[in-house]
Amino acid sequence: LQKSLKKKTGLLRMFPESLLLKLPITDPSELVAGTKGLLSIQHYYNVTCEEIAEGMGDSANKMTLEQMIEFGDIAMKNQYLRQGVEWYKQALEMLEQQGTKDKKLKSKVSRNLSDAKERHDGHIMTEGLVYYDSRSKNIFYTNTRPYDKDLEETQLYVSLKKDYDELVRSATIDRDLARDMRHRNTLRFWSSIYVGLDPMRQRLCRGEIPISLVLKCSFLTHRDPFLMLAPFKYEEVKAEPWVGIILDIAYPDEMERVKEEAKGNLVTTTLVDFNDDGADDSYTNRRTSKVTYRSEKAMPDPLARWTRRIELSTQLDLTSQKMSSENYQIMNYGLGGAILTHRDSDDTDLDSQVYSESWSNGGPRMATVMIWTSEVEEGGRTVFSGAQVGVKGRLGAALVWWNIRSDGSLDSRNHHTGCPVVRGNKWIANKWVKWPSQMWKYPCNRQRGEHYSFL
Repeated sequence: LQKSLKKKTGLLRMFPESLLLKLPITDPSELVAGTKGLLSIQHYYNVTCEEIAEGMGDSANKMTLEQMIEFGDIAMKNQYLRQGVEWYKQALEMLEQQGTKDKKLKSKVSRNLSDAKERHDGHIMTEGLVYYDSRSKNIFYTNTRPYDKDLEETQLYVSLKKDYDELVRSATIDRDLARDMRHRNTLRFWSSIYVGLDPMRQRLCRGEIPISLVLKCSFLTHRDPFLMLAPFKYEEVKAEPWVGIILDIAYPDEMERVKEEAKGNLVTTTLVDFNDDGADDSYTNRRTSKVTYRSEKAMPDPLARWTRRIELSTQLDLTSQKMSSENYQIMNYGLGGAILTHRDSDDTDLDSQVYSESWSNGGPRMATVMIWTSEVEEGGRTVFSGAQVGVKGRLGAALVWWNIRSDGSLDSRNHHTGCPVVRGNKWIANKWVKWPSQMWKYPCNRQRGEHYSFL
């Protein structure tokens, strides 16, 4: 049934596609993605295996022994080494509590646990604590200390831990790491972004660091007669690199209309990775979401209205040229849905037509406008770990930030993360604004490398 539906043959002769999409067909890969989502929730929010195994307070959702073992298997295959150990340990505890007489099963789980600990410790002692997978850009989730206490006393581990602590310390200073270290040590730079800033990301995702306080509030009028009568409410979150919130960009009935139109048209989000071999558009566990794209022409009401409000409130040019801005990206994140650390603009020189920032496609993304079209019950913050800013979504408001300086250079603090959704659904609409069209509204600063300020 799954194969036939994917190929859209056979079944379409008997049933309309709209009906088939409602059938409870579960792709095994989606079950794995759901497991990864829960593993991500564990990592960012310190949720224990025991809490999940007990159904998070709901006895009807208690996990079976087989599910715990499967969680351990998936964790180990996807670099969640600490969680893999903990899930096997949880499974073994269940077997002991049940007083099982199945010695073969108990021996298997015990062996899995022993192998997981050995792999966890082996990774730390051979790769260190600052290593990340340069191809997938995923980090290895460990305890940062071996389970074998004898290894913890070795000079090698002491040296590795000292290196890790120094990486975390230097990465969590509010500064542009790209200017300080990238030209000297590219590997150290990316280790700082993905590994060194991870403790900060966790704290921001949990809302433990109240640095997302608003720096100032104001009404935006830009000396526009219309805005003098109906100004936009504006809150500045970060001055440099600039991050701000503009309220009431989208209205409730408009947001519902966009979400209803998107449902049934969403597909699993891919990640375009650029390297020496060209562009690789593939599925990735760095992003767990569904996506579709819509233009103002395809859906003028309300998208054209949103675009006009963005232009009025930010003074950005989204419409004067064909490539002034990209189509709206409508995204949905379910349980565990997240996007790991990334930036919206890249400094690659690849000029490919599939590359959204090539000059043939309008050039670099100067600004990101992210409209929250739902309120998330728990989780789902957007965090800039290098800038030490975490922002909780607000219905109908837009989070806006600059991706580049006025000379086109990048700031490492623009790397951001979409924290995993714990409860509810997260819907957003992204609008990327291109740089060349803004030359009259936001001209280059005289001093090369200065940040744009918000008008």
